[in-house]
Amino acid sequence: MTKKIKKITLAFYIVILFLLFLNIDYLNPLNTLWLYNDNPDNALIQASWYFFKNDIWRFPLGLNPNYGHGLDNTIIVSDGIPILAILFKLLATLAKFEFQYISSWYLLCFILQFYFAFKIINFFTKDFYFSFISANFFILAPVFLYRLTLHPVMSAHWILLWFLYNLFKYKFELSEKKILLILLVAVSINIYFVAIISVPIFFFFFFKFLYNLEKKTKLIKKFLIIYSSLLLLMFLLGYFVTPISSSVGGGFGVYNLNLLTIFDPVVQRRDQIWSNFFSSINISQNSKIEAFNYLGLGQFCLILLAFFILFKRRNILKIFFNFERKYLIFLGTFLFFLFLIALSNKIYFGDILLLEIKLNNYILGILSIFRSSARFFWLVTYLVLTISLLIIFFEFEEKKYLILLFCFSLQLIDTFPGLKKNFKYNFESPIKNFENFNDIFSTYQIVNISYPENYSNKFIFFSGYFEKFRTVSTNLSVQGRFDRKKAAMSRDLMYKKLFSGDIKENEVIIIENISHLKHLKTKLKKDEFVFLLRNNFWFLAKKGKLKMSEFEKRKIDEVKLDPIIFGRILELSLEKPKYFGLGWTYPREYNHIDNKLGAWSEGNKSSLLFRVNSDEKFFVTFFYEANIQKKNYEFSMDVSVNGINYKKFLINSEVGVDKTFSLKIDPKNFNSRDIIIDLNFSNIKSSWEQAYKPDFRSLGIRLKRIQFEKNI
Repeated sequence: MTKKIKKITLAFYIVILFLLFLNIDYLNPLNTLWLYNDNPDNALIQASWYFFKNDIWRFPLGLNPNYGHGLDNTIIVSDGIPILAILFKLLATLAKFEFQYISSWYLLCFILQFYFAFKIINFFTKDFYFSFISANFFILAPVFLYRLTLHPVMSAHWILLWFLYNLFKYKFELSEKKILLILLVAVSINIYFVAIISVPIFFFFFFKFLYNLEKKTKLIKKFLIIYSSLLLLMFLLGYFVTPISSSVGGGFGVYNLNLLTIFDPVVQRRDQIWSNFFSSINISQNSKIEAFNYLGLGQFCLILLAFFILFKRRNILKIFFNFERKYLIFLGTFLFFLFLIALSNKIYFGDILLLEIKLNNYILGILSIFRSSARFFWLVTYLVLTISLLIIFFEFEEKKYLILLFCFSLQLIDTFPGLKKNFKYNFESPIKNFENFNDIFSTYQIVNISYPENYSNKFIFFSGYFEKFRTVSTNLSVQGRFDRKKAAMSRDLMYKKLFSGDIKENEVIIIENISHLKHLKTKLKKDEFVFLLRNNFWFLAKKGKLKMSEFEKRKIDEVKLDPIIFGRILELSLEKPKYFGLGWTYPREYNHIDNKLGAWSEGNKSSLLFRVNSDEKFFVTFFYEANIQKKNYEFSMDVSVNGINYKKFLINSEVGVDKTFSLKIDPKNFNSRDIIIDLNFSNIKSSWEQAYKPDFRSLGIRLKRIQFEKNI
């Protein structure tokens, strides 16, 4: 077989395999509907791309302010594959219609994953057929295919293979130009790939320095040039629009590698199982999502056999691969460090915590820039697989194909349930079921939500309508990274807007929950606003453009404040937001709800709502803790009831200490049985301002319980 025929065969095979993977309808760049599906990452990419494409050119190049309005977002934090987004935005000046590039990205990842895997094996073996079969282990790897359908931007595993190919080919002679090129491409896709390959790059320079393989001054100069160039491109793309100090959060030690991950075939997020032989292992849900690294029975057999041979013949790598001792130490060192990073500061064996290293909140916040530390294990997986395949090739000269085909057959049989699920994956689009939103999105050009956050569960239902009806801007978004300080400010501004009723004529507000609806219905003047109900979602808009139907009028009249209950202490929660109005946020710790009890007041004003059924006087007692981490810090809380100033409290108790305050309320003083208690805060400092942890929310008190007592 000639080289030309071999290349044609490879290309034909990859295209056929790809066509088996993706539905033919999805290949059409004009078909964008399938992207607004049950996978929020696809919808996130397409929605952010829509706003980016239709915006003016800005600097930095990736700036995308109309998506997640108020957060100064970039195409980077919305996983928009910056290199493709910018390229296609240039081309979009010639095309005034909407299109998508995700299917092209899928194809590119398929081709390059197979190409670099083939190149690595063929570099050592010079055997077309062995390399061809071996490359299938990489392209059908569960960790690759799972990412491809779930999180497209993180499926660029070919970058890791590209780096490994160059590392094997040139060893310590690898030039800084090639390293820089790989890093520049990586940062134009996702910063995680830069972080992963930077570990071996660091040790590459360290070992050259240690063994005097090059002049020390020259090495330092090369290292600085590489990473200075990288930082420059990051600046141009917009990586630093969100300050590191404002974007650090948590997650390191949560999305980490479990020691049993490679044996666990279950993906929790989609309830997928990737094995016919192995069953689910008791691992935390977060680990099942991010740390999914199931190898497959065929890979297990390959690796075990290779390690058995390596144990018997420890010099095999030096004999067959011409790996010098210092190069083997270099490989082993960076593999070990990648493994440690993937494990994080918490080492789990299944559901058993073997070791935990306590970290300062700020150190934890900085490390959480790369919170999904389990991803660092990808390079370890691919390198171990590569070496295992090569050991089989060189050790079993006559039986290598038999062993390879046997292991590959085992791999296919074992991982068939996952392959079946992911090939021709049917993306269900919820937009098809919500045609009743059409009149709202065609009428209002600005679409906001009453509780803006970085990962709204409402996004999946509305994201497709932005593109369909040419929405100008929205604060309803999903981002991988966000400016926590601006997010807190955005919520504060939204609360002020809703408290004052300052809504634009061409703006519609998606009402986050029933407590917001109750507050807005009670607070706002009926003759100035309309409440629109579509598919169990409520919307608020200025009167004039759309009218309320008789059905909507009846439904909004049925919305009542929760009545008070005497005689017992009631636990509060935003999961079932009884008595809460605007101005409250979840008791989250680094974006994870640490305890569902209660809610934190956020911003300068938070409200409580309830309805009384008689004119009897009563007491209401609030059980709370304050967000005070710093000694000698205090803030004030002015309490008003239905607009009448009632009482002022000085809050100075430390966090974790439960306190109470009480009010005596006489319903006869008011013209309504609906009671709105406003808590007005001043001198609020965030946990960041108190130098405690990287949390920029202006939290006041965490209200946990409430008690109503009759005035006897």
